[in-house]
Amino acid sequence: MKKYRLAAVLAAGALAVTACGSGAASSSSAPAPSTPARPSSMDNVDPCSLISAQDSGRLGIAGSAHSAFMGGSTSACGWLLPQGYFATIGLFPSVGVNDITFGGTATDTAVNQRQGRRVTGTEAGKCQLYLSAAAHSSAQIEVSKIGGGDTPTACYDALKVAFVIDPKLPLNA
Repeated sequence: MKKYRLAAVLAAGALAVTACGSGAASSSSAPAPSTPARPSSMDNVDPCSLISAQDSGRLGIAGSAHSAFMGGSTSACGWLLPQGYFATIGLFPSVGVNDITFGGTATDTAVNQRQGRRVTGTEAGKCQLYLSAAAHSSAQIEVSKIGGGDTPTACYDALKVAFVIDPKLPLNA
């Protein structure tokens, strides 16, 4: 008799654990975070909004965004990166990458499926990365260190920023 009671208790316990486990898993699972829709043009894109607080942590940015100046851009924003480098993002809603005459050495590159150009050689410790966006528009990421720095480090940082902002820019036309 004890064997049957023990078997019944174990079976009931296993059934309860299974039911609780399956109910708990489905009721506590959070929905996946939604990704904001890409803008269709650069007209209303704010460069300061392209790097979120979470992105700042991944890039090692300690402070907040600062308005910046980038010649020819309609708006620009900058952040202080580790080791004294400074990243600036400038938006060019009416100038495509193929419309730009580059100083220094321009090399074709890509970020995900987005075409771009990397420009080096204008000064030590400076790297510029231009990304194509919607028809005849582009974004420029410039990373530099006042007083000079390591150009490969600047280019690496520019590329990290590019991968962060790429999903938030309009698709190439």
